[in-house]
Amino acid sequence: MFKLENMITPKILTGIYILTTLLAALMCVITFMGGSAGGAFAWALIALFNRIFFECIIVVFKNNEYLRRIADALDGGGQPDVMADILRKNSQRQQGGSDGWEDYKKSNAPQDK
Repeated sequence: MFKLENMITPKILTGIYILTTLLAALMCVITFMGGSAGGAFAWALIALFNRIFFECIIVVFKNNEYLRRIADALDGGGQPDVMADILRKNSQRQQGGSDGWEDYKKSNAPQDK
């Protein structure tokens, strides 16, 4: 319960986003009914920029989530360590004057079709 593994801030931000968007839409309708098309347009722009603002904030939390997944994959035996792979290959064969990094790049280079 007291671990900070799961973040509640994105859920709170989603609720605030919904409330502010509904408020902006309501104000847009009320302003338009009051006879001010320019004011209604302004409220519509506020709703649009509201979306952009909240998306920018959520991107920060998504980046954190993706970085955590990458770290878990690397720590949990996901991808092998590149340098450890090179050192292992070098220790298994005789030193023929070739560079392990160059061999690794050649063996993992994209194939031209």
